[in-house]
Amino acid sequence: MEAVLLREIANILEKTEKDIERESLGTFLDITLKKLLAEQLVILKKYGVKNLDEMESFYREKKLDEKDTFGDFFDLAHIESEISSVRKAIKKLQ
Repeated sequence: MEAVLLREIANILEKTEKDIERESLGTFLDITLKKLLAEQLVILKKYGVKNLDEMESFYREKKLDEKDTFGDFFDLAHIESEISSVRKAIKKLQ
């Protein structure tokens, strides 16, 4: 059913199915990247750091208490990893 729908939409828009798929994937990746960057920014602003490395140095300098913030640290590490993966996918698509 999805293939038929894609074909119909491609005909309506006078584009190839491949172009529709490529543009859709690009849009999906762009939206995903924006969501991840927003999540990253929330955590960075929460602790007044510029990146994961700075947050880690705040732990070493005892500016942050691991007990209350380590969950966010791991979330940030995961988000940054996902951002990297999405950026690689975007480059591959271009």
